[in-house]
Amino acid sequence: MIIFKAFLVSFAILWRYLLVLPLLLVLLVIFGIVSVVISALLGLFAPFLSLVFAMAFGVASGIVAVMVGLRIGLQSYHVRPRNSYAGLIGPAVGYGMFEALLVLLMLAATIAVLIAATPLDIDQLLEMTGPTDTDVLANLYEYNTALAVVVSCIAGGIVASLRSALMVPLAGAAIGQDPGGRSHTPFYGFGQGFGALFPLVLISQVGVFLSVPFVIWIAGPLGIWGSIAETQADTAGRLLEGRDAYMPYALDVGIMAAMYLGLALYFFSLQCAGAVLVYLREIEDGTQRAPEQPRMQEPQPEQEPMRETDMMALMRSRMPKKHDE
Repeated sequence: MIIFKAFLVSFAILWRYLLVLPLLLVLLVIFGIVSVVISALLGLFAPFLSLVFAMAFGVASGIVAVMVGLRIGLQSYHVRPRNSYAGLIGPAVGYGMFEALLVLLMLAATIAVLIAATPLDIDQLLEMTGPTDTDVLANLYEYNTALAVVVSCIAGGIVASLRSALMVPLAGAAIGQDPGGRSHTPFYGFGQGFGALFPLVLISQVGVFLSVPFVIWIAGPLGIWGSIAETQADTAGRLLEGRDAYMPYALDVGIMAAMYLGLALYFFSLQCAGAVLVYLREIEDGTQRAPEQPRMQEPQPEQEPMRETDMMALMRSRMPKKHDE
């Protein structure tokens, strides 16, 4: 099955992912600078549109990471891409805007359901507002935690379903061609392999979300927290003695960051592995479904052209003969 095979293929994608990681980081930095500039300019004229673009670019940065994993995964199966890494940005922004709009709709629907389910009047709801837009949502969560968790899980499942349905189109955009061999068509293959991809995407998204608390938890048995405590004591002693305290947590923080990055990349590789296998299956199925080409008729041997002398003799033989008087 694709689900179980994806766990094996994910490791093959992971080590290749680590090789292209520097290029990916440079691409994301440039992408982030461009997104901040565009969002800031839009904010001067259309704040809501600026919010949509900011979310779109934020989602697109994650999509770029997924598309890079899909690209190197397909290349490991000798599928040759038709585009460059820079060509990933345009499709990533387009798909990111599509996802961002649906996420905004899910967020609005979640707030609407929570408001409708709370027996509060308009004055009490207005009292929940704070300096940021998320204060209302946080207060509603605190007021009815059970309902908020249920609604959030449903909304998260819908978002994960959307990403699962988009994985095959993202694979096509990553290499610039559809499974049928044509140039990439937006949303081509939407929903293909959903049954296999949904659990993988769900595991991937939950895994990335839990990577931070896991790294914090595992840092204790590994002795990282003890090292940080010793460094703090040493730093305090240096400051009391008037000496300089330089980058006291660089090594410990670097280890924790590397652990988180490795886990996050693995979970990205997991969903990419599933999409790669579905994409390859579509290529194979498309090849098997291709109609057989009609056999070409064997060329008939050309008849030798009749010579002019033979033609004249034939005409004379068909003319009526004159009888002698």
